[in-house]
Amino acid sequence: MRQAGPKDVTALYDLQRLYEIEEVCLDPGQFNDTACYAHLKDCLRKEVIYPAERNGRAGAKSGTNTCGYRVWQIGGVYTRPEARGRGIGTILIRAVIDHAARNDKATCLFVKKANPAAIALYKKLGYETVDSFRISYFKNGC
Repeated sequence: MRQAGPKDVTALYDLQRLYEIEEVCLDPGQFNDTACYAHLKDCLRKEVIYPAERNGRAGAKSGTNTCGYRVWQIGGVYTRPEARGRGIGTILIRAVIDHAARNDKATCLFVKKANPAAIALYKKLGYETVDSFRISYFKNGC
């Protein structure tokens, strides 16, 4: 288990691209490679990201979306479809939770209602639903 850094941007790009198309983009046809790469590069500098790799290929990742003073928000959790259901996401999220705890931080997260697998995973890790919300985007695309 290792924390990724800026030098990992090329190795993690394809995984980030799949994540953004599946989980972030309202219209996958509006996906922007340049913006995705720049966002990943920035996250690797500012956030905590743990990848799972096999034979030099990233198969899953978990990280933070933001690290606040007392609470870190977990986000960007993604496992390639062919690797799902094997517990990889659980291991990676626990790595982020442990990293936060070593820094005396609590964690929180947001999840789509339409993602029952993620909801079950987060409940298994001890998270509970606090409230419901809706995100509105002002521009089309990602």
